[in-house]
Amino acid sequence: MQCVIQGFPDAFHLASLDALLGALPELQSGVKLHAVMASLMDRLARYAASDPSVVQQLLDSHAFEKFVESISKVAELHGDIPAVSLVEMYVALMRFTDGVHPDRLDNVNRVLGACQRGLAGKGLGGDAKAEKQLVVLLSMPLSSRDAVTVLSLDQYPPLMGLLSGRTHKDMALKVVQAVLAQGMCVCSLDSVEMLFRFIAPLVHEGEDDEDMDEEDMEEEQVMVARMLHQLTAPTPGLQFAILRAARAHLELGGPARLKHTYPALAFCGLKALRRLTATQQQQQQSGTAADTADAPAADAEDAAKEAESAAPAATAATDAPAAAADGSADVVDAESSLQWLLEVALQLAEVPAPMQALRLLLVCAHVSSEEAGLEMLAYEFFEQAFALYEESVADSRQKVTALQAIVGTLHRCYVFSADNRDALTQSVTSYAAKLLKRADQCRAACAASHLAWQEPPSAAAAGGEPAAGAARAVPGCQPPVRDAQKVMAGLKRALKVVAAAKQ
Repeated sequence: MQCVIQGFPDAFHLASLDALLGALPELQSGVKLHAVMASLMDRLARYAASDPSVVQQLLDSHAFEKFVESISKVAELHGDIPAVSLVEMYVALMRFTDGVHPDRLDNVNRVLGACQRGLAGKGLGGDAKAEKQLVVLLSMPLSSRDAVTVLSLDQYPPLMGLLSGRTHKDMALKVVQAVLAQGMCVCSLDSVEMLFRFIAPLVHEGEDDEDMDEEDMEEEQVMVARMLHQLTAPTPGLQFAILRAARAHLELGGPARLKHTYPALAFCGLKALRRLTATQQQQQQSGTAADTADAPAADAEDAAKEAESAAPAATAATDAPAAAADGSADVVDAESSLQWLLEVALQLAEVPAPMQALRLLLVCAHVSSEEAGLEMLAYEFFEQAFALYEESVADSRQKVTALQAIVGTLHRCYVFSADNRDALTQSVTSYAAKLLKRADQCRAACAASHLAWQEPPSAAAAGGEPAAGAARAVPGCQPPVRDAQKVMAGLKRALKVVAAAKQ
């Protein structure tokens, strides 16, 4: 049969397709039908690619439907056909439909469904080659179509469920790679839940974790972490709902995975929070400008507006509960978002990943101060960072690095009242005095002295003096601290350390 397939021209096969497909199922069981069928479909697919008019001929002759029927008949009449041979025929059919019907997603679903029915009852029988071919079949539509749309096909999950644990994990990695390669945004909660169900072997703790190489684990989880940045939504409320759903899956992965995925999850949350605070500040500024511009005209128009607004006000009062109910899932504020980030950071600290958690706490503290204007939450982030520094950072070099990060962050925070800033500064000064090496103590004391002398916020951001009349949009901003006596006291402490080191 291979001689017939390879020896006659493509036009002959197209004209005699019915007769050829009718004869194939009747061949003896020793004939490699999968190779013959695959060769025929591949030849016709190449023929269609070389001549656009052939595509219409294949459509008119219902070639795809005939191939589906013929393969199903082969599976029925040759019940002992190996699973790998059956899957290879469907791989060839998928290539055929990709070449001839690239826009027909329903054909993809039919191929997957036909393969699943062909394997029903027998499965893959533990055949590694059959599993490899099934991975090829499942991967093909992901490379040329929207990955989330393909995963939503009803025949995809049962076919993927035939894979063994390790192969299922390999397939899950291919799903993640497809999402990253396409640069697509997963923007609905249902799509996110579906995606994590498919990649569960990657993000959930498994029995084979102990046998995994640490580098392989890191490579897999970095891919998952990159994928988290593709989970985007049009509103901050929906974005945080998506991130909460992702967290519910990620926290099942155990410490080995969380140290790679939680930092990415947290920074996705910070990105959403910054969108939220920026939008709120713009609304406040536009509202203030509108109130100022409309004030002179408002008095003259009050009487006319009073009469016109009576009926709409009643209608709005009636519609308000329904609108609130519809949008309740998207309601989120900066405080609740930061509380969620605090939970993520503390959970990361328990992994344990103390330095990652400490840096995250400091970033959140700065955002709380300079973008959200929430003093008490910023103070809470610093307190948790101090507790982490004391309890979990043991290495002397890491302590120096952590203290430098704390000083740098606190120096750029302007939301604190005098009492709260003094309390935080005293803690930093105490930590500086407890460092192991004298040289580190001296450097830390000098750095801590900067906490008593801040540049104005706009100058600190721009690297120069602030413009005249410049004001900050963040609520709760305090004037920059400029206490020369405290600066001198800090520098004198550094000199005492130097003097003690010389003795």
